[in-house]
Amino acid sequence: MIALLALILLQDPPTDAQTVERWVEHLASSDVETRENAVLELLKFGEKGDALLKKHEAHPDPEVRTRVKEIRRRLASVERLKGFQIVQRALEKDSKSADWQPALRQWLETMVDSLKEHLPAEKLKELQ
Repeated sequence: MIALLALILLQDPPTDAQTVERWVEHLASSDVETRENAVLELLKFGEKGDALLKKHEAHPDPEVRTRVKEIRRRLASVERLKGFQIVQRALEKDSKSADWQPALRQWLETMVDSLKEHLPAEKLKELQ
């Protein structure tokens, strides 16, 4: 499952916010195939799609809310996997820091931003 998700995310992600809106609405379809296709299409947006999907966690349709949360969970799993792959490259015998340090820094910034999104405001103030 993670391999399929990684393959989907390696493609160039679409960027149109209106496309995300359209696929989110397809998550409410009564047709199972339409809903599953919408999930796959939304996963293609990768990290960029996560921000666009966040607001849909408050969608009036409980089916859409549930699916959006699941898509965001999958996207977060892929982001964590990217970090592990960077660390694995760093630990290789002939590794050069210039090959992995920039990618690790970017990944860590992404993870910190993601954590900030989930922390209550008072906790964020304590950390600053």
